[in-house]
Amino acid sequence: MVRRLKQELPKAFTLREIQQLAADSKYHQRADAKINGYTFLQLVLFHSPSLMNDTLEDLSQHLEIEHSVDISKQALHERFNAYAVKFLKMVFKELLNKKIPKEPIINLKTRFKRILIKDSTAFGVSKELRELYPVSDKENDPHAAVRIQFEYDVLSGTINDLSVHAFRDQDNCDWKTSNSYIQENDLIIRDLGYMHVEAIKALIKERNADVLCRLDTRTDVYVKDENQNFAKINFSEVHKKMRALGITSQQMDVFVGAKERLPMRMVIFDLPDDVAAERIRKVRKERKRNGSKTIKEETIVRARLIIMITTLPSYVLCKEKCYVLYGIRWQIELLFKSWKSLLKIDKTKSVKKERFECFLFSKLLQVIMIWQFFWCLQKWWYSYHKKSMSLLKVTKVLIDNLCVLKCFYITNGSKQLKQKELGKILNVIVKRCKLETKKGDKSSFEIIVSALNVTNMDKNQCNIPNFNKLQG
Repeated sequence: MVRRLKQELPKAFTLREIQQLAADSKYHQRADAKINGYTFLQLVLFHSPSLMNDTLEDLSQHLEIEHSVDISKQALHERFNAYAVKFLKMVFKELLNKKIPKEPIINLKTRFKRILIKDSTAFGVSKELRELYPVSDKENDPHAAVRIQFEYDVLSGTINDLSVHAFRDQDNCDWKTSNSYIQENDLIIRDLGYMHVEAIKALIKERNADVLCRLDTRTDVYVKDENQNFAKINFSEVHKKMRALGITSQQMDVFVGAKERLPMRMVIFDLPDDVAAERIRKVRKERKRNGSKTIKEETIVRARLIIMITTLPSYVLCKEKCYVLYGIRWQIELLFKSWKSLLKIDKTKSVKKERFECFLFSKLLQVIMIWQFFWCLQKWWYSYHKKSMSLLKVTKVLIDNLCVLKCFYITNGSKQLKQKELGKILNVIVKRCKLETKKGDKSSFEIIVSALNVTNMDKNQCNIPNFNKLQG
């Protein structure tokens, strides 16, 4: 297994590569410097899962014990500087470019080779960082927060985007800077925050990609009447007809956007009464908090419906599977959960900005390492057993045993970890870190296979989705 992982994972950083990056960033300018790039990288990456909680005295003691570096905490404080941040950003970029094999875990008989899922997570930081990470454009707003954008291919695990932004940079503007990562015939699955009409148009027209998303309640949709004129869809009438006919779903070819009129397929699901009632309650609560006293009937009706739009034809994705496939987007929430609950990426304290950014990018380097390790293991396990590994469980073991990552990502980085001990840890991961699903639930790969490899569109294969499970 060790040999297989070393073949699949990106080539480990050598001492020479690390020292060159340190020199290029000007972090390591003197040959007699107490801390070189190699030592600094090991300190921030592999010393402790709680780097931000460690005091400078803790770090100084570790350097002396593990690396025979005698340095005062004041001198170490000064080593967390702009050059250190630049050095870690260069290592981050280098590792991000070292891709794992792009071969998908499952081969689909469809026109797209990648299924891209994107979302962002955010967390508050010290107010002293408000100039670097503002939460709004208001000059008198004292708060600061970081937003991290993450996009990956759910078939191969390849990271498409991992970038740091100020909280002020909202999801609805992300497409302006990240669309260059999209390739022709990608399938893009994103939530409402990203998929306004202008962004959808850019994905379809400029990148020639396929799209699957929910319809924004503020977006108008049109059909052509018998005279080939555009007629705006009245969702109240659509809902009444569905109830009168006793149907719970329907699809139609539509044109999306008052100005854009993008040709797409719209799929509508009539929600069960209990699920609809909960959604309407949330809408009323939200409107009341925003000071609105009245709610339009159209808003209430849309809350009773799940409305999805896609460029995929029905022979690729039948209407009953649209929301099921869209449900794999929630897998990214598990990733963000691991960042916060296990990596503690959101647990920060008031320190100077250079030290904070060293902490942030050291955590993002761990994110990439763990992600790549997990997916290489996932591919191997799925190819033999058609079962999935648990990201949370694998992350927990690796965080508790950072020496494993050190062994695979730094040449001679973990001499003290013997081959036998490494084998024991890997065996624990394989034995104890399998994904356990509740009865009736499916893994993301099982969802994709069932949704996209359907050959006979009958009732047994295109069941109505369970909205009670899929509501998030």
